[in-house]
Amino acid sequence: QDSFDNFMITYHTNLGIKYGCIGLILIFQYHIFTGIRHILMDFHILNETLSSSQKSAVITLVLFVINTLLTLWVML
Repeated sequence: QDSFDNFMITYHTNLGIKYGCIGLILIFQYHIFTGIRHILMDFHILNETLSSSQKSAVITLVLFVINTLLTLWVML
């Protein structure tokens, strides 16, 4: 419990630690979104044509931006 309390104090007082943690969380979330996209392509739920790939990439990016805004709203 003490180590968690120390981390939370450091998290709230040090902007580098706070933004570093948020950055790592966002990178992980982006990785999850693109992983789901690739799984859908591997199972042939999404077509593997160029236009379909571009559309799924744009949808993935839009979903990630929405998720980023929600994450920043919650974390900050």
